[in-house]
Amino acid sequence: MVVVSDGQPTAGVVEPSGLVQLVGRAHDLAITVTALGVGAEYDGMLMQHLAERGGGMYGYLRDGSALDEVLSKEVTAARTSRVRNVELVLRPSSGLRILEVPGRHVEYSADGDVLHLADLRPGAPTRVLVRLTSDRVEADQLLDVSATLRYRPLNGETLATWLPLKVLAIDDGDAARKSREEGLWAAGVSATGSVRMLAAAAAYERGDLAKAGSLLDNAKSLFGMSADALAGTAEVEKMRTDFGGASVSKRKELSRSLERKKLVDFGRENEGY
Repeated sequence: MVVVSDGQPTAGVVEPSGLVQLVGRAHDLAITVTALGVGAEYDGMLMQHLAERGGGMYGYLRDGSALDEVLSKEVTAARTSRVRNVELVLRPSSGLRILEVPGRHVEYSADGDVLHLADLRPGAPTRVLVRLTSDRVEADQLLDVSATLRYRPLNGETLATWLPLKVLAIDDGDAARKSREEGLWAAGVSATGSVRMLAAAAAYERGDLAKAGSLLDNAKSLFGMSADALAGTAEVEKMRTDFGGASVSKRKELSRSLERKKLVDFGRENEGY
C-alpha cells in the first residue's frame, strides 16, 4: 500500500497514534505500507512514523511528476523483499535504560522496547543505533541488553533470534575511549547530532530562531566528540547560514531535503526515496 498525503488528517481517525495503529494492524497482516509526503506543509514526522511502522519506504514528492518512478520502485521492492514484519525488541537489565534511538520511534510495552524495522531485501542493509544510560553501578560490573529479533520470511511463520548484548562498566575515561570502536562511535555521534539538526529545522520553520540556534550549538558540541569534528561543524554552520537567511517557504523546502538526507545517519538508508 502506498499512501500519498500531506499528513494533515481531517476526517475519520485523525490522531497520529491512531493512524500508526491502523498502519500497524495492516502490517501485521503482511501489508507493507509506504508513506509519501506531498506539498510544502506536509507533516514529515508523521509520514516517517507511518512508513516505519508499515515496514515500507518514506519520501517527499515536490509534485506528482515523480510518482510514476516511485511506484515502479515499489513494485520492484515488493518483488524482492525476503523478510517482513521485522521487529527488534530490547530489554535492558536493571541499571540500564534506553535514552534514545536516533531517528526511530520506540514502542514501550510489557514485552520490551519495540522497534519496527523496514522489510529487508538483498543488498539493502539497515542499522539501529541505541543510546543507553545507566544508574550508578560498580566498576567492572557486567550489564546486559537482551535483544530479540523477530521477523517473518516471505512464506512462513514468524521466527525469532535472541541476541545477547553485554555492557561493561568502566570508571577510567581513557580506558573507555581506547576500548571503543571508533567507527561505531562516530556513527552514534552523527546520528545524535542529526536529531538536534532536525529539531533545529523544525524550530526555524516555526520562526523560533533562539531555539534553533540553541539546538545547533548542541549539535556542534556533539559533533566535536567525533574524529570527524570538522565536517560536522561545517555542516552545522552551513545550516545556520542557509536557514537563517531563508524565507518561510524556502525553510520548508530545506527541512524536507534535510529529512531525506538524515535517514542515512539513522541507519535507514534502505527506507528513503
